[in-house]
Amino acid sequence: MLPTIPTGARLLVQKWGYGNYDTFGIHLFRAPISAPLGRGDIIVFESPPDRSVHFVKRLIGLPGDEITYREKKLSVNGTPALLRGASDYFDKKTMTYTPAFLESLMGTEYSILIDNHAPVSMTKSIAFPFRDKCTYDSEGFTCAVPDGHYFVMGDHRNNSYDSRLFGFVPADHIVGKIIYITP
Repeated sequence: MLPTIPTGARLLVQKWGYGNYDTFGIHLFRAPISAPLGRGDIIVFESPPDRSVHFVKRLIGLPGDEITYREKKLSVNGTPALLRGASDYFDKKTMTYTPAFLESLMGTEYSILIDNHAPVSMTKSIAFPFRDKCTYDSEGFTCAVPDGHYFVMGDHRNNSYDSRLFGFVPADHIVGKIIYITP
């Protein structure tokens, strides 16, 4: 989730209202989501392929949305996310710069990284439920988010294991929403 969440950051997660109630890794019960989720929120969820693994990604698509990512540009329901340049991100580990942008998705603005030299398309998606709701080609993909599911993407677009690869996140996999990030 670079550049939004730096390595080693601490996250404060709001869990109440997201239907996934547990303590010390023991699930007490699950309930329907009662707190609002919006495009651009950062959420914690159980990985669809392996529920024992928790991921943190940006919520891009709500149930019923059509998500398109072509030539490294995102649009939701036919409305393109607006991009404007930002200062390049410097990775201390690799000693390299990656182009950074501010992406505005229906009123929410956040930083993303897009490597100009990376391939346009991610072709190694796995078989996942509702895979038939997505079409992939050499320029990108389009997916229709099914009822009761969500579409997530990482902010480091060329280096993220997200819905483009593992598919939609079922509502009962959502653990909570990030409300505070400390570096």
